[in-house]
Amino acid sequence: MKKIVLLLVLSFLTLGVYSQNPNSSVYFKAGVSFPLFDLANGNPSDTTSGLAAKGLHVEVGYNLPLSAHWGMGLAAIYYGNRYSHNKFDNYYGSLLSDAAYGLKTNYAWSVGGLVLRPAYLIPFTKNISWEIYASGGFLAFFTPEYVVNSTSLLNNKTSTYHQNRDKGYSFAYGLGTRFNFKMFNTHFFVDADFLTSNIKYHSTGTDWLNQPFNYPVKQKIGYLSVNFGYTIFL
Repeated sequence: MKKIVLLLVLSFLTLGVYSQNPNSSVYFKAGVSFPLFDLANGNPSDTTSGLAAKGLHVEVGYNLPLSAHWGMGLAAIYYGNRYSHNKFDNYYGSLLSDAAYGLKTNYAWSVGGLVLRPAYLIPFTKNISWEIYASGGFLAFFTPEYVVNSTSLLNNKTSTYHQNRDKGYSFAYGLGTRFNFKMFNTHFFVDADFLTSNIKYHSTGTDWLNQPFNYPVKQKIGYLSVNFGYTIFL
């Protein structure tokens, strides 16, 4: 609760100053995201495994310089990572089984939210600067929906496992670094982000015996993303 109150207070204070500062800026960036921790786990028999593949990271943000070196930002973020067919095939291909398995996915891991970004800027020249920042905020997440079909190699009997698309909310935090460039009056940057969160939700669906299941899951998820972006000063 203390974290929630602190973030809300900082958000309102930051937004109140944004409108008064002529040097504030907006930016857009996109890049590739690599799953970490439980999200990257490739073992379907582990209930905390995310089996996520590399995916997309998109972000829109608003930055306010508070001094020559310090600044504060507010960003809307999104990560989309599909359920990995390669990890699925590698796991079931390694089993000594008398069945063949097939996977059908309908939705990817989808994570989005708002984060605050206190930042420290180190200018190298008039056209190049280096920035380091922390992130803290709230996420809404949706798990992938998928169906696993099993066919016996002995009698062709089939069975199906269906995982529903579940959702939840969590607090997230992370770190990042950015190199800013100015060329021909155009401001662009490249950066790397790390973000992590401990999520909780109820996993629902039907098992191999066509019986419904509903059990709590705790996962540590994380992303490492590499991005390219464009900044517009207001």
